[in-house]
Amino acid sequence: MKLSHIALRNIMRNRRRSILSGSAIAVATMSIVLLFGMMEGMLDDMARNEQRYITGMIRIRNAEFDKYERLNPVHLYVEKGKETADSFASYPWVTGVSERINFPGRIYRDDREHNVLGKGVDFSLEKDFQHLDEALVAGRLPEPGEMEAVIGIKLA
Repeated sequence: MKLSHIALRNIMRNRRRSILSGSAIAVATMSIVLLFGMMEGMLDDMARNEQRYITGMIRIRNAEFDKYERLNPVHLYVEKGKETADSFASYPWVTGVSERINFPGRIYRDDREHNVLGKGVDFSLEKDFQHLDEALVAGRLPEPGEMEAVIGIKLA
């Protein structure tokens, strides 16, 4: 007797049990496929946000910066950084160049500590990249050459 014939006979013997088992397997498979798709979408979204708001398409750093990144090595700057960044503007596939610098900080208030992340940017360039003027709740963006800042709603 063939194994497939025995298996088919066993399935048909108790149809309710077989349908229930098949349904459970189908629901579990669909759930796993859905969750893997959702996770892949979330990872793609995180990578796109990281690229858009933090790093950009091309990141120019000092060769030693990655080694000491957790220590915030501001002394490891890029020699001729402005000229290097501007040299990328000559490529036909480059739509814009913007220099950014991130720096961590901590605010102590009412016996509580609040971690903050500061970002030094050129607002005239960044409003085209990040559409900062659309996210602005109140006030205005800093004027070029002025000692002004934009703060988030939680810090305000």
